[in-house]
Amino acid sequence: MEDIIRRFPVQQAYNTRKHSTTVKSPSLVEKGWNSLLPVDHLKKNVLTIHPTAKDLHDMWQRACNTAEAKEYNKQRWDKSHMEPDFKEGDQVLVSTLNFNNLKGLKRMRDSFVAPFTIIKLIS
Repeated sequence: MEDIIRRFPVQQAYNTRKHSTTVKSPSLVEKGWNSLLPVDHLKKNVLTIHPTAKDLHDMWQRACNTAEAKEYNKQRWDKSHMEPDFKEGDQVLVSTLNFNNLKGLKRMRDSFVAPFTIIKLIS
């Protein structure tokens, strides 16, 4: 009997928490209500944050995360890619990837068109 009394808080905590299968607590499914835990009494004295302030903080956090991700992706891109150094007179191949006017199956077409000579650099 003493063992049951000692484990009762653990059992009660388990029965009052949401489960992934039912998305409800076992106590709520069986009885229709959840009993209060000592933790629930402590939550009454906690300072609450205004919903607008929380939303603004979340938006700010997302903006910071986006900026960090952008910088990280830029560093990774810059590390592995170099700007091509073309000069007048160089020979280059032109990719046919975005050509829409070519006939036939895409996989049967040439990936690049014959070499062209650069006449003038624009930018």
